[in-house]
Amino acid sequence: MLIRLGWAQLRAPSSARRCMAWLSGFGHAPPDTDSFTNCISDLQTVYTALVREMFSLTQAMSGPLALLRRLGVLSALAACHETVTTRLLTDLDPLREYVQAHPHLTAVLAEGRVPEDDGFQTLWQAYLARYGFRGVFESDIACPRYHEQPETLLCSLLAERPRQAPLPLPWLAWLVYPLWQQARRALDAREELRHAAMQTFDRIRQRMKRLAAQALQDGRLPAADDLWLLDRRTPAA
Repeated sequence: MLIRLGWAQLRAPSSARRCMAWLSGFGHAPPDTDSFTNCISDLQTVYTALVREMFSLTQAMSGPLALLRRLGVLSALAACHETVTTRLLTDLDPLREYVQAHPHLTAVLAEGRVPEDDGFQTLWQAYLARYGFRGVFESDIACPRYHEQPETLLCSLLAERPRQAPLPLPWLAWLVYPLWQQARRALDAREELRHAAMQTFDRIRQRMKRLAAQALQDGRLPAADDLWLLDRRTPAA
């Protein structure tokens, strides 16, 4: 049993990558045959797959991370590590630097609006193409994504991002580096899986919003945001 469990933990990152490949093609539906019920069913499928793979990855990394923490080297190793989630923050730096070079844009950003500036727009659209489907409380399908509600990101451009050069790794960290590599594989896969799942979440969210607009036009919904109050027993679904 222990051998089987250990083998499953070693295979968790590979399983997560297969799930990502599946997610990349999931969540689409023909508009003329789509329905709230179909969207909810697709959302349940994605969420179940996400939780299952996340649980496996957490198990795979928990042992190595616990040992590295006990040895006192986890913080130093993690400080040198980059994931798709950390890049979500660091990839704002070109935009932040552009704003610093063009201070007249700060007033518009402080209002939570996207400046009508060609240089800013180019950087902004490139960023949204990579991360626009992420968001605050992003696991909740009812919460807006950054491409829909960018105010948090825009205001963050007005603040300097703290930057601290990582300290040299202690000799003990190098000694146990193979253990960190094992944990890092699972950690990277977990963040990339979340990234892929949020892209699929956004596809389903946009489908639901289109259906809500139709239901509002037909008088089946009193307001578009009432979409998020529906359940599978609601007639409008």
